[in-house]
Amino acid sequence: MKYVYSTHRGVPVIKEPEPFEVAFLPVIGDQFNEGVFVHPRYVSSLPSSDYRIVEVEGRRLGRTVEILLDEPIEYAGEEFGILNVKGTGAKATEEMQILPNQWYDRRESSFRSGTDTHGRHWGVLLSSVARTEVYMDRSVFGLIGVPYVPHVGATDLPIRLQNLILGDERGVNLAQLNRAMKTNIRIVDLTTTDYPLEALGLPFDSLEMGRIDGKYINHLISMVKKMGRCVNTWGSYAGNRMVDGAFIDAFNYRNLYRGFIPRHLSETIRRQVSWVLTDNIGIATFSNFEEFHDINQQYLLGLGEQLDDQQFVNEIRRFGEVEGDAAYVSTLFDPCRLVSKDVVEGFLERKGITREILREQFFRRR
Repeated sequence: MKYVYSTHRGVPVIKEPEPFEVAFLPVIGDQFNEGVFVHPRYVSSLPSSDYRIVEVEGRRLGRTVEILLDEPIEYAGEEFGILNVKGTGAKATEEMQILPNQWYDRRESSFRSGTDTHGRHWGVLLSSVARTEVYMDRSVFGLIGVPYVPHVGATDLPIRLQNLILGDERGVNLAQLNRAMKTNIRIVDLTTTDYPLEALGLPFDSLEMGRIDGKYINHLISMVKKMGRCVNTWGSYAGNRMVDGAFIDAFNYRNLYRGFIPRHLSETIRRQVSWVLTDNIGIATFSNFEEFHDINQQYLLGLGEQLDDQQFVNEIRRFGEVEGDAAYVSTLFDPCRLVSKDVVEGFLERKGITREILREQFFRRR
């Protein structure tokens, strides 16, 4: 589906071209963040008092629905104009399809029993998983001190709705997870559009993005010093970051390397910086090398403010600069070339973190 860019309550957003209908079932209250959403076909046999059909603006993405709210919700003293509801169904053979005991294999264009390799259920969340995720962003992103999209609650599906969806295959409890957003535009959305940033009026600040990533990298370094462990991130930078710099989906950042070895820290830092510098090609509308150069320089300045090691930043900058050579630009899509392993490990050694220290910490804590 082709999405359109717009503004909502003065904030840039991305949405479907036309409103769409969903069924809303109040659970703990009548506000949208106090109930659950499913496709209208799932409620056709329920009493009409259990639900109401509503037309909303927003977009359906993966197993979530992003709804542009008429009235903002307040959380931790801030107002948010978008509600992101995870577990509303995913598109397979139908829109917003929920299949708790199956997984759709896109390569085979067919369903199979069970979950995917990460234990995910098609279109929905287990209640236990949803409730774990509610607190995960605070314990991961809140601890680091970086901005993030907050979870504002998890809601179990009403029992009558669960029985209809599960049929004879009971034994699991289903839930949806609510997140509050200011903008719903992810970095990945920018890398797939040819609209210039100025035309979208997007709040993309590469200097601030660098400062945020510097804090994140400092946290990785501290984690290795204290625990002898390093984060193994799932997914891509572009899919897990918003254009205002906020992180999203702590579930993808909570995984630790199994059998951690010293190179994991340098690889994680290199990959984080590589994602940014590479994705900035898309943000700069692909062909504007001067803009790409400026965005990267601002990002690296912000990174340097936090990391306080100009030699490291200067060395990375050398890999991130663009001088209009198309052949050189193509090499930027190889993260191993973008930031060399020696550059990152040299930076860690200047921070007092050598291979020997990492190896000693790891084996001591196994």
